[in-house]
Amino acid sequence: LPDFMTRTVPPMVRQARNAPSVIAWSIGQDVVSPLLTTPDKGKSIINHTLALVRTTDASRPVTIACSDPKVLSPDVASLDGLDLQTWNYAGSYDLARKRFPNTPLLYGETGLTVSTRGYYAVPLPAGRALGTAPQVSAYDRCIGEKWGDIPDVDFLRMASDRYCAGQFVRSGFDELGARSPFSKAAISSYCGIMDYVGLPKDRYWLYRSVWAPDTVTIHILPHWNWPGQEGKPIPVNIYTNGDEAELFLNGKSLGRRTKVAGEPPRNLALGKPATASSTLMGEDRSAHRVCDGDAESGWLSASPQAGAWWQVDLGAVQTLKLCRVRMLLPAYRYAYTVQASDDGVAWRTAAVKPKGEGTTTVIDHNIDIRARYLRLTFPEYGMASLTEVELYDRADVADYYAVMRRYRLIWDDVPYQPGELKAVAYARGKQIGTATVRTAGAPARLILIPDHDKLAADGLDLSHITVEMLDAQDNLCPLADNMINFTVTGPGEIAGIGNGDPLCVDPFQDDKHPLFHGQAVLIISSRAAQAGTVTIRAEAGAGITGAEITLQCK
Repeated sequence: LPDFMTRTVPPMVRQARNAPSVIAWSIGQDVVSPLLTTPDKGKSIINHTLALVRTTDASRPVTIACSDPKVLSPDVASLDGLDLQTWNYAGSYDLARKRFPNTPLLYGETGLTVSTRGYYAVPLPAGRALGTAPQVSAYDRCIGEKWGDIPDVDFLRMASDRYCAGQFVRSGFDELGARSPFSKAAISSYCGIMDYVGLPKDRYWLYRSVWAPDTVTIHILPHWNWPGQEGKPIPVNIYTNGDEAELFLNGKSLGRRTKVAGEPPRNLALGKPATASSTLMGEDRSAHRVCDGDAESGWLSASPQAGAWWQVDLGAVQTLKLCRVRMLLPAYRYAYTVQASDDGVAWRTAAVKPKGEGTTTVIDHNIDIRARYLRLTFPEYGMASLTEVELYDRADVADYYAVMRRYRLIWDDVPYQPGELKAVAYARGKQIGTATVRTAGAPARLILIPDHDKLAADGLDLSHITVEMLDAQDNLCPLADNMINFTVTGPGEIAGIGNGDPLCVDPFQDDKHPLFHGQAVLIISSRAAQAGTVTIRAEAGAGITGAEITLQCK
């Protein structure tokens, strides 16, 4: 290994040591090697590599990105000589700080939130579930691996851990070839803040709202094209550097929301009257103890029986998104059915929990219903018991997701109506700007948007051109997937083409490509020593107006 380092480290450092963007050198990534936990060998390898780097560039600190907390054992000295502690994900930050209290600390790899640009799925998944589709909903709630986190968790961690210098997110762009978390279907990962052609996902605006607090950011998600979903609830989020915003649907206010420090959810069943099929005599195990907020008390049926039930009356028909059931014994011992009713007579099934499911005493059910009464029925013979039943009008009551309301403004149930969503954002009571999302009509015309229109005629310069499909009123068509044909004339050529779809297998070098959620990117290269005008033409077929732009090569 030291010989390998001798051959590879100095060339790496020499290649980039004049780049002003390099702030430190890292001699390893996700290091879990047993060699580093072997006191003598680990320290020898690290010190050898440190010397190679410092001989080539002594101006920058040297670190190694670790993910194995065993390296922090007091009897292991492998990391003692580093200028900078770098740790991936949350597991060892505090340990590293205690072990090396005088060494600066970086979060080397954070995030792993996954999403597909422009793809939204409702209802929202329970917990941190990805769902079963090979695309991932862009509500920025899903994590690709169990050790990752949503951005909001990292934001709060950075705000709290003032001893940490900063974080590096995995990743800025979707990674071609990484293919996580759907390895069999995709050509790329889903964890980028932008997709693999550089088009920003919604998460880009969330990061910008926190990382650039003095820059006005107002972003609404999702898009507002939901054919066939009229009247059904669609969650709407606003990402803004402001501290509050008001949301309007077709001119009608849906209320003004303020960012809060983990807004606590309200248990709608707390203190409400409850009844049961029977109650164990001689103990305070009556039905109302399931709604008293005390997980140490609860209800127990009078005797073993099939069909025992417990129910609560909420007093009025309400929206219920989540039912949390707490049991006396581990959940796998019980089978029950969750039923809902408006009048206490006609019942409909909201959830079914089979016996053998669940290893703890708590089960969450995403139910998404409106009802006044909620009942749990235990169909099998045996003693039925509950300690608490909690009902909530939103699905993100788990402590993990409460942090989102510090950094996002969330409307959980906006009834879909085609038209216009408008957000008005405020900071410290003063309006800072507005943003609008409209329901798009049929695709009508293409536009081409170059990042710059003057190229050096050296064969190396590039122009990245965003291709978008608009309707007749110039709204982006968020569901458009038309095939686009390109024609390039003059001293330029297509260097690459893509649409950011992790499932798209069309070639990256071609003169045609499908749109993905209304967008794609075309990359044009100049030609060496050939000056002149490059003309790019895009066509989408009959009935859609094409687009044309020119670039100047000098």
